[in-house]
Amino acid sequence: MVDQAIVDKVKKLKQDMGDDPKVLLTMLEYMKQTSTEIDELKEKLENMHEIIVQTFIMNKGFKMWEKIGNSDYDYGEGKVQDPSFTISTNWETISGILTGKIDGTMASMIGNIQFDGNLEDIAEYGEYLAFASKTLEKKQMPSGIVYFSQISAEGVTSNVPTK
Repeated sequence: MVDQAIVDKVKKLKQDMGDDPKVLLTMLEYMKQTSTEIDELKEKLENMHEIIVQTFIMNKGFKMWEKIGNSDYDYGEGKVQDPSFTISTNWETISGILTGKIDGTMASMIGNIQFDGNLEDIAEYGEYLAFASKTLEKKQMPSGIVYFSQISAEGVTSNVPTK
């Protein structure tokens, strides 16, 4: 069962992220719980290969990672070895996107959020988050981490060969 206290925190964060990027870990915990509790999301994870995402919140010196696929969703604070791709941004941009105050596609196009790595993994990760968002909305739950589902592939760079 998804922890109701986490659901309530995510609902509040969707209104105001505050100034501490560590609140993103609460949103990732919510995504982990929903991804392992909701059948549609579990099935989607079972059919994905492992993708490791490294996120850098540059102006806060904050690093976090997510690992999704192979029937798993995990996350943590800090740096991870050999990510599939990286996301680099500042706190104002990421918190603005998550609260709906900033358009993710526009932020990507003007360089306020940057992606570097395997384009296929970037696309698959975005597809999962979009699918998760729609699935959660159908269940009348907060959508969680959806910034990626709002960002197009425009402006995405890749220094890693696609599979």
